[in-house]
Amino acid sequence: MSLPNLERMIAERGICLDHSAIHRWVIRYTLILPVEFQVRKRSVTSKWHDEPILKRLSRFIVQSHKMTVGAMQMADMQVRA
Repeated sequence: MSLPNLERMIAERGICLDHSAIHRWVIRYTLILPVEFQVRKRSVTSKWHDEPILKRLSRFIVQSHKMTVGAMQMADMQVRA
């Protein structure tokens, strides 16, 4: 996406900006943002907290598979009748 395209998109929302102003913001904030992101980044722990979610998800998949197989068997029985 080019800076003039961004200028047009912002103008559609009623804000009058020059693409050179957007370029200055990009230059300024590309140096600041990575530092801020690094400061606010959460630390990585060695614990796996998503195990209960994975267990519930696997249970749901098994149950939905059983329901699908059951529905297919019922449809097959209806076709045979």
